[in-house]
Amino acid sequence: MKTFARTLIIAVLLSASLAYGGELDTYYLEQFGELASPPSLLKTGAAYPVRRCGLPLRHDLTRDWTKLESGTQKTLAKYLARPVLTGEATYTSTGGHFVIHYATSGSDAPPLTTTPPSTTPDWVRTVADTFENVYAREVMTFGYAAPPTIPYDIYLQQLASLNEFGHTQTETLTGQVATSYIVIDNDFADPVYAPYNGTPALQITAAHEFHHAIQYGYNYFFEVWYAEATSTWMEDEIYDSVNQLYDYSLVYLQNPSLSLDTPVSLTTGGGYGRWIFNRFLAETHGTDIIRSIWTKLGQTTALNGNDIPMLPVIDSVLAVSSSTLAAESLQFGKRLYEQNWTTHTNEISILYRHPLAFAATYTTYPVNATTTPPPSVSLPNHYALAFYKFIPSASAPADLHLTFSQKPVTLAVLAIKKLVNGSFQEFYFDAATSSITVTDFNGPATAEVALIIDNTSDLNGQVAQFSTDGTTPPVSSGGGGGGGGCFIATAAYGSYLHPKVMVLRKFRDNYLLTNTPGRILVSLYYRYSPPAAEFIRHHETLRFLTRVALAPLIFAVEHAGAVLCAALLNLILGGGLLAWRRRTNAATPTTARA
Repeated sequence: MKTFARTLIIAVLLSASLAYGGELDTYYLEQFGELASPPSLLKTGAAYPVRRCGLPLRHDLTRDWTKLESGTQKTLAKYLARPVLTGEATYTSTGGHFVIHYATSGSDAPPLTTTPPSTTPDWVRTVADTFENVYAREVMTFGYAAPPTIPYDIYLQQLASLNEFGHTQTETLTGQVATSYIVIDNDFADPVYAPYNGTPALQITAAHEFHHAIQYGYNYFFEVWYAEATSTWMEDEIYDSVNQLYDYSLVYLQNPSLSLDTPVSLTTGGGYGRWIFNRFLAETHGTDIIRSIWTKLGQTTALNGNDIPMLPVIDSVLAVSSSTLAAESLQFGKRLYEQNWTTHTNEISILYRHPLAFAATYTTYPVNATTTPPPSVSLPNHYALAFYKFIPSASAPADLHLTFSQKPVTLAVLAIKKLVNGSFQEFYFDAATSSITVTDFNGPATAEVALIIDNTSDLNGQVAQFSTDGTTPPVSSGGGGGGGGCFIATAAYGSYLHPKVMVLRKFRDNYLLTNTPGRILVSLYYRYSPPAAEFIRHHETLRFLTRVALAPLIFAVEHAGAVLCAALLNLILGGGLLAWRRRTNAATPTTARA
């Protein structure tokens, strides 16, 4: 215990320096692979991540540039500068909209095979023609405004070592509009691009990155998750046969309880995987609505240089169509379950290669407090979905009565009965009885019933409890299992996927949620922390102070041992509960005598 105490004291002394500048410097140096053996005591040992697009990291780096140490800036400056190419040559596309920059020797050189009478390498001309096709579709057909600077510069550079297909980098910011240039891999021949090597990778990268260039022309201060969701959606609108975007949606379908605006991540489906919400909006309101969202963003003023939240922008555009984001969110959940997409119908089987994840599937009735898992859901994230499945069986009632003992008005619920013939029937929530009744549940025509619970608000930590016999299930501990939850840490570090947030999530999942005192602590945290986290997220000073406060815990978890930390927290909480029970028991006789 003395060793643990000394470790905490050391961590407190170091936390002020590590929590702000050092932490941020370490994070970016790690992300760009420039810190193989970092001196930081908070090094997590996380492997250099595989990224589809380099924009999110560079967008954040540009925003945080003035917060970095001068040495870090010197090391990372090359990632924000135009590439230096050996023997650089240029080629202007036939439409005149693009200038392709390429090396004529060295590792950055593309395939240099040339077909006479042209003196330009065939691959360079293919790149130019591909971008011209993208320009024609995105600007001329879809009606998006072209980037501020035309002709637009495209650089070919070896990016496989960075695990990137490409990135769009800003240069001059005038008001809220930014000029930019694009860097893509020189040939897409390396194994990291498989199975899309060559032309397919070029096509989707051109469609993806050029839309980022368009986005910067509307407003530099966008939230990156929606920028990636839109660019990824655009890939399939321009080059429908490549279908790489379904790799991202597969992950999202396994994590529907994460917020719609979850930060960009290949692991959770954040950003990239949200392209499917754009497809839903386009099918429901027409493809112009996506452009309207970006147009509206261009008319919105950023406050204090912060990125403009995209959910309110989307909501305001939907209002023009007499709808709301809340209403569309529930309908989106319905579309995910019913799979009744109206476009790209030949690709539905690809989209659902891995099925939509259900929080629970029930075959034994009644479903109540004794059921495992209990019919109680905590949606710690805003605009998030939970799906429950009920399958008829010998113990099933004739009609399925789903009674809600707890359901905040911010949660929308809908039951859908799937018939054996493949059709669907919808059953709605009755506020008077706080229930949904699905008729003829155990009839021969019923295949299953799905219950959709949707947090149709920007509030976190919403809890719903239901049963099939009117009883009250226990409150869910919420969060668990690697999902969302680390609200305050996420607000402090700016990303749900920041290495230090991941340390705390693993500590929660592996050491707190595995025992009763820890689960109680997590439950209390989920109940009371979201409002504080939301406030912290908008105040840089509070974010810094919170990082200072969290640094000793993170340090202790990583270096003093997570088991010891968990034992200490459980001891403190267990002692508090014991004292509370003793006070309660001591007070009971007095109360009775009175």
